[in-house]
Amino acid sequence: ASQKNSMALIAQRGHLRKRLMDVAGAEADFRSALRSGALNQEQAAAVDAALFDLAMSAAYKDFNESRLNEAIEKARAAREMDKKAEAPVRLIAEAFSRQGRAQAALDELNRYISQNKPSGRLLAQRGYLRRAMQDLKGAEADFEAALAAPDIEPSETLPLRNALAEATKAEHDSIMQAELAEVYAAIATRDYARAVKSARALRVKYPKG
Repeated sequence: ASQKNSMALIAQRGHLRKRLMDVAGAEADFRSALRSGALNQEQAAAVDAALFDLAMSAAYKDFNESRLNEAIEKARAAREMDKKAEAPVRLIAEAFSRQGRAQAALDELNRYISQNKPSGRLLAQRGYLRRAMQDLKGAEADFEAALAAPDIEPSETLPLRNALAEATKAEHDSIMQAELAEVYAAIATRDYARAVKSARALRVKYPKG
């Protein structure tokens, strides 16, 4: 009983040190209390959550100061503490994006989404990334899913609706340009009958194009 009380006090000191921004001291107390095995389930869960917060705070600090590799490493460490948490995944993907590693960012988001139920914000993040990578249909799907998600705030709705409209228009324009290229290809080969037929079909399909 005395050991349990002692470890509970050490964990309590860890929480106090965390509030006082003594990161090293807080982490030392939390890990010591966890290693003892003397905490009850509620106390251990609170310590785990506090350690996760510390790891993510360090990752955000590195990210905000443009130490992107360090931010990725610390966010990955946080993810090991809570594999269902979105925050590390979102930070890792954003850091990859800032490094110009769009595919790595997309892989990170896809991996999480394939194994968990994503929030609207995570879907929106992937939507913006897909749009930047010219995957317009994928971006549309993500924006639509994000708008339907319960965690999206009213202030976030308008930017998402605008992004969806832009992606839809860009996809429409891309398809129309590809079909128009077929008309030019027919003209280049002097297949004027096919060119006229294709042009008329385009006029019917895109009367305002």
